[in-house]
Amino acid sequence: MIKTTLAVLFLAAGLSWGEEDAAREQQVDASTASLNLTINEFVNLALKTGLGAIRNNLEYENARLTRKIAFKQTTAPTLTAALSGDLTQNRYSNPASSSVLTKTDFGEASLTLNQPLPTGTIFSLTGKYNGTFARSPLQYEHDFLRPGWSAALTQPIFVFVKNPVLRSRKKTSLNYDNAADSYRATILDLQAQARALYYDVLLKRESLGVEKRKLAASKALLKVTEELVKAGKLAPVERTRANVRAEQDHRQVLAAVNNLRKSKQNANNFLHAALDQPISYTSQLSYEPFTPTLDALVAYALNHRPELKRLRRAQALAELDLQEAKEPTRPSLDLSAGYDSSDTSNRLSGIGTNKTLTRQWQAGALLSWRFFDSSITSDQARQAFNAKRLADLAYEEGMRATILEVKNAYMDVKALESQLDFQSIRESARENIEILRIQVQHGSGRIIDVFDAENEAKNIDLQYLNLLVNYYLTQDRLAQLLGSNSNLEDI
Repeated sequence: MIKTTLAVLFLAAGLSWGEEDAAREQQVDASTASLNLTINEFVNLALKTGLGAIRNNLEYENARLTRKIAFKQTTAPTLTAALSGDLTQNRYSNPASSSVLTKTDFGEASLTLNQPLPTGTIFSLTGKYNGTFARSPLQYEHDFLRPGWSAALTQPIFVFVKNPVLRSRKKTSLNYDNAADSYRATILDLQAQARALYYDVLLKRESLGVEKRKLAASKALLKVTEELVKAGKLAPVERTRANVRAEQDHRQVLAAVNNLRKSKQNANNFLHAALDQPISYTSQLSYEPFTPTLDALVAYALNHRPELKRLRRAQALAELDLQEAKEPTRPSLDLSAGYDSSDTSNRLSGIGTNKTLTRQWQAGALLSWRFFDSSITSDQARQAFNAKRLADLAYEEGMRATILEVKNAYMDVKALESQLDFQSIRESARENIEILRIQVQHGSGRIIDVFDAENEAKNIDLQYLNLLVNYYLTQDRLAQLLGSNSNLEDI
């Protein structure tokens, strides 16, 4: 009875030593940690500082600028200024006379405005000024154009073909919408990765706690076994077994410490922080029932999944390509109008000055029709038609895949949820510990059974945490399928 009491005291001492060690470790972590992060704070920080998030933002910014540039090219005016000048010298000679040197100075300045419009209209306005001064030993001549200007307007008539400017703008908008969906899908992926890394730290930390608890139990068991061997109650081989067990548990602790360190470094790397940056992970996972219905999730996915939206836009782009492929052999009609105004002056030595004022209107129409091109257009149209059919098939396949994947993900969530009823098992494990402790106190049980029961209880808690993490990771995968970064409970 005395030995049994001694064993129980050693057991209590060993367990308290393990708890004090764990508490001391947490205090050290808390004293050195410079950043306390909940899971939501970790995710938000990853979206601000992570390299993946920065790259995603830059790619989205480039897509936005591409659309902006493309739209400006169809509506924004351009103004071009030009200035030129040159000096020319000519020397003439013949046998009957001496050589004659002629010099000519020329300078010109112009300003041109081009204004495109979404209607396909092209309007240009040019103002020009130039002057020429030629001189020789016998005479000089000075020609110059006072500021004159000209305007030109071309308007395609879209009877046989569609407006290519509007078609180009629509393609640009569709491509930008694809980029925007890709941006949002990447955010969902980054959020899921951040949560997975956070969960991994929690799991590795809990695993380390379990291994430390096992080591503390093994050390306490070793002390008790040594006392019993000394008292002649156990064979010496039991001390060897207990020592081997303690050594194995010690190696498990070292492995768990290393795994936790690597897990934290992976999380820090995802934040683009220093790998040794101390971070305290403060969130505690808790179970929340999953209530959305399968029909609601499928309907939401069919309307919002980024992949399906891109496939729908691919259909629209293929339709525009087919429309464009048919047009080369169709007639095209352009109307044009122009106006020129020039005021020129010619001054010749010995004769005087001659001035000319010119005003000119012009209007015209151009009808062109490529009625034969060796069936190139026909083949290109057939090719575009096949591309349109492929886009339709890809969308149909994407819809079926979406329904299947959402159903499978939903089944996975529900399967994991059905396994999360651990409360009765955890309570039974704790009751088993108490029963075994009472048996040991009355001399009818083995101390090692108490240790094993406590280790089993910790393993059950770790299994519960593993299931809980998988439960929420599966919900993250389902959210990515749906294209939703909001709470799935709101769907």
